[in-house]
Amino acid sequence: MRMHERSSEELLWQSLEQVPGCVFWKDAEGRYLGCNEEFTTMIGVKKEAVIGKTDFEIEHLSKRASHYLKQDQEIMRSGRPRWAIHETYYNQADHPVRMIANKKPLIDSLGNVVGIIGLCLPEEER
Repeated sequence: MRMHERSSEELLWQSLEQVPGCVFWKDAEGRYLGCNEEFTTMIGVKKEAVIGKTDFEIEHLSKRASHYLKQDQEIMRSGRPRWAIHETYYNQADHPVRMIANKKPLIDSLGNVVGIIGLCLPEEER
């Protein structure tokens, strides 16, 4: 990998870690492809325990996994984003946390919907 490419990739990852809020992206089957540390801190797991897993396989997300999957599939099917979705997530202490979520279809370089990307903020930080 060339130095410029590596620097660009590192800058992208550093930028995602600095986004205020929980950032995640999933493939079309609902498997997590990536997330930032704020997301993993909220749900109380390490990033390695999230990547490649679905909401059904992650303890603090499994309670509402069917709901998240249905919503994500609708966003991917329609190709349209959804803004200011009021959601309940469960933190590492298994307490409900009210969040505002923004989700968009994840589009590849050919214009195909290949997954979903999301940003969530606690309601009180809005």
